[in-house]
Amino acid sequence: MLSIITVNFNDSEFKKPMAFAINKLTKNNFKLIIVDNGSNEKNLNLLKKIKQEFNFIQIIYRTQSGLASHAHGEALNLAIKKIKTKYTCVLDGDALPLVKNWDEVMIKSLDYKNKIIGATTPKHKKVKRLGAGEFPMPFFSLFETKVFNDLKIDNKPGNIKKGQDTCWQWYTKFKEFNLDGKVFKTLNTRDGVVTGNLSKCFAVEVYYYNDVIIGSHFGRGSSFGFGKYFSAMDKNNIGLYFQSKIPKFIMKYFYKNKMTKDFKKWEEACVNIINNQFIT
Repeated sequence: MLSIITVNFNDSEFKKPMAFAINKLTKNNFKLIIVDNGSNEKNLNLLKKIKQEFNFIQIIYRTQSGLASHAHGEALNLAIKKIKTKYTCVLDGDALPLVKNWDEVMIKSLDYKNKIIGATTPKHKKVKRLGAGEFPMPFFSLFETKVFNDLKIDNKPGNIKKGQDTCWQWYTKFKEFNLDGKVFKTLNTRDGVVTGNLSKCFAVEVYYYNDVIIGSHFGRGSSFGFGKYFSAMDKNNIGLYFQSKIPKFIMKYFYKNKMTKDFKKWEEACVNIINNQFIT
């Protein structure tokens, strides 16, 4: 039995392709636990409709006591404490698996030394994050539940300036007890190195394991990805100057529309990849 956890905050539209992918591709018995962090009424109504379509979904409703990364960490703490299954998978709100039997592949990769496997984030010159490039992070990772609980891990962030973002203790606690993890190879479509269905999607992460695409991460969520759009389209940051000159509500409208179009293209590409695996 496998428990899959994700956090929802005004990004319910991503949960339908996630549930579709999990339903089609997961080998083991599973449940999908969605922790809602206080979404607005429109998002909650959509989330309830998705739950009616996929009966394996369990929703936990909570009210945030902190913002952003802190709230995300709180939600993960709440969910993981309720897990009774041998394995737990944590998915970011806008990530999903893309290969049949992904869960079995990840579970069989665990051994006496490696108790966690998943996606990391590449090392970044400007953004410091503990474990970047070398240890799984809460974008798309699977671990042994008992080991995780025995390590008494707190998923809330610490000092962000020191790289202690959400789930930073995954890296420090596993290392402290001489345990390790296996990581996926991460490529971004904006670098022009991804081929196939996802290649034309704008600035999405694609995860590979043993040279096979195992999942993808849209990477924008409820924030509309303002910063990511600027950094991806304008490496010289000229756009930041124009952003400061244009009213915020206009920028939000523009990027909301762009994100919606990009999401639909990404969703379609993911669905095609999934369905093609069942063509005989």
